Amino acid sequence: QNEAYCRVSAQLHRIAGRLGCKFALFAWENLRSYDQMHEEVRHILSNSDLVICGSGVAELLVRPYNAHTVRCIQVGVNTVGFCPIDNVSKSHDIVFIGRMTPEKGIEVLKKAAEGRNWKILWPEGRGPYDQLPRRLNRARVHVGHSIDTKFWVEQHGNYSNYEALACGLRVATSHSRCIVEALQGCPGVMFDPQGDDEAMQRTIEILLQQDGLNMEGRKWIEQNYGYAKITAKHLAAFEEMLQQ
Repeated sequence: QNEAYCRVSAQLHRIAGRLGCKFALFAWENLRSYDQMHEEVRHILSNSDLVICGSGVAELLVRPYNAHTVRCIQVGVNTVGFCPIDNVSKSHDIVFIGRMTPEKGIEVLKKAAEGRNWKILWPEGRGPYDQLPRRLNRARVHVGHSIDTKFWVEQHGNYSNYEALACGLRVATSHSRCIVEALQGCPGVMFDPQGDDEAMQRTIEILLQQDGLNMEGRKWIEQNYGYAKITAKHLAAFEEMLQQ
């Protein structure tokens, strides 16, 4: 579950070599070329039996060094814990889950909300993770509008988006490349140009006009990112690796 450039990866790679074990890595890296990294990183990457890549961009960076790749996120979504909850009322229009930093789109949401009577559920510190489903269930729309920076780009569809969809919410997100790749075709998801508060405002208004829970979006998440789906993909990849 560690990147090729993590120190523990180098340690485990040496141990696997001594024990005669197969060795698999996980790669989220979607910005830096491995040409820019230490030669030991490229050695570990090239001599891994499998590299599971979290996105298409991550896979493109790995493929010049290792053809044994599978595209799959690291962990599936807990669609049992994250689900619609009957006894929680929809007290808010919008919920924002994530770091209150510009790259997570919070400033864009604040600007989009100007002049609107939206009730927004903002983060309140780091609450218990097991309370997150109830928090999501209090709103109708989740905003997960990630913005690319020079040093950070969203690596997948964003787990807060997945979890919100599993709870039956609709999602307003950005057209960051990996988000679109991960959520294209999911019912109840709309993509806006990064940083465009006017587009976000229109999108949220459209999503708020839609009645009822987004059960089609929940079903889509179960089928594409639920525990069973992701576990099956990992097991299939490991079984193929062991047969090599």
